Amino acid sequence: MIAMSAADNIQCLMADLDELFDKDVRRSGSDNSNDIDVKWCNGEPDLVDDVVLVSNGNNDNGDAQTHRRKCGTGNTVTLMSSDNDSSTGLKHVESKSRLVPTAGKEHVPVVFHEPHVETGFRVLGQPWSYYVFSVFQLHNESLNIWTHLLAFALTAKKLYCFQAEADFVNDPYTWPLVAGLVCGMLMYLCSSGAHCLQSRSELAHYVAFTFDYAGIGLYGLGSVIMHFEYCSEENFYESAKSFFIPTGCILAILICVCCSLSKTRYKRPYPFTRKIWQITPVAGIYMLLISPIVHRLVTCYVFDTDCTPSIPCHVEQMIWFAASAFFFTAEFPQSLFAPGSCDHFFHGHQLFHVAIMISTLRQSDGVFIDFKTRYEMIVLHHPRPTLFSACGPVAIVGLAELITIYIFYVYTKHKLIRLDAQIKMSNEAASQ
Repeated sequence: MIAMSAADNIQCLMADLDELFDKDVRRSGSDNSNDIDVKWCNGEPDLVDDVVLVSNGNNDNGDAQTHRRKCGTGNTVTLMSSDNDSSTGLKHVESKSRLVPTAGKEHVPVVFHEPHVETGFRVLGQPWSYYVFSVFQLHNESLNIWTHLLAFALTAKKLYCFQAEADFVNDPYTWPLVAGLVCGMLMYLCSSGAHCLQSRSELAHYVAFTFDYAGIGLYGLGSVIMHFEYCSEENFYESAKSFFIPTGCILAILICVCCSLSKTRYKRPYPFTRKIWQITPVAGIYMLLISPIVHRLVTCYVFDTDCTPSIPCHVEQMIWFAASAFFFTAEFPQSLFAPGSCDHFFHGHQLFHVAIMISTLRQSDGVFIDFKTRYEMIVLHHPRPTLFSACGPVAIVGLAELITIYIFYVYTKHKLIRLDAQIKMSNEAASQ
């Protein structure tokens, strides 16, 4: 019964997404001549076999070409160009696979635009399978998807290699390590999934990145748990054990909430205030999770004590995290070149992904070295972990983030419906 209910809920969610996207497409074209006219079959988007690029100029053959579509046997997506030069006429591009040719930014709603990105946008309103298969297509999200799929695979490999030297089943002192690494893997899955699926509709865009923010919060919490359990000096551990992980839980939830608010509150072009909303909770949880490392660095380099082999790994992960923060906040290097030069490769967000990947990999190496070299001290002075103490905070925060995602889903859905109704009323008033 529970499984059937969950399946019904998922079907309802997909139906809501499809229904709302139909309105999103009409809305995105209702106040702008540069729209996407997506053909539907029985209320559902069909697979795309033919793509017709139509200029805004008059062309007698346009209707005949567009109406060749027959429901269920092959359809047509019409991309309206802003070019008023009618000399180009119709351009018919055959696509024998489920991968539709990408389009320029004039063919997608403003919410999908990115500074300095001109091309490589995926067509909206296609079946979910199209966006899954688009991981094998070159578009402006390709490297964002693959960098974190690679990071997921490398983190999973780390976990597999670590289990050869540690007993993850019978040794409870390894459970915080497992919880932290799993949180990192969840972050990469959420990130890759968001960049993969967000192009289907405006609602899908908002919901997908809310999952992305939830993954960032989980990774932050996992790092808080690992650093506190394995990297803390004894006096630091004793002084912070009453508030360290609870504070990490609160900050992890705030990452999801604040980043989601910044996504729905501001419109493109985003002001820098939006980045402040995003950066503040992330900076807060990073300052918390890195504090045991900073304390270790001070004792090592100032007092020349506790200089364990993990110190270089921790220093490297801090450097790479600083690099990731730079690439996230600065429009670099794409701002140095002509618009469109970094649409597919070397965009700052791609470099941000790479820097985060290297930072987390060096982090996991440093934590595992601390686990091995400080194991006896940890067993002697730290309380024996339980499944709840290791994984309970992750489960609680994960549940809170799912509730947050649902709240923002409902809020965004109704916001888009209201916007659609307002535009429809204004269009009807203008036509009278």
